[in-house]
Amino acid sequence: MDQLEYVFDKDLIEKKGQTNTEAYVKIQFQKLMQRTQEQQEIFNVIWGNTNGLPQSLFGSLTQANARNEFKRLINTLDNELFKFFKTR
Repeated sequence: MDQLEYVFDKDLIEKKGQTNTEAYVKIQFQKLMQRTQEQQEIFNVIWGNTNGLPQSLFGSLTQANARNEFKRLINTLDNELFKFFKTR
């Protein structure tokens, strides 16, 4: 997870009137992940990842416990799930 980075254009976001661009991007993704259908799809992609992403986020939790942890992570922006969103 430390190697993952998703970068957004800060200037374009500021043109939309947003001053805290990184927070804005994180909140938009948070809103997306809070939708039931998208939340399930995103969790399934993470859980099915074979490159260590599930272990990075959930350690050795069972799938059911990891799903609950995922829901908890979605509700706060200061965690492993959102730290790779950047603006430049």
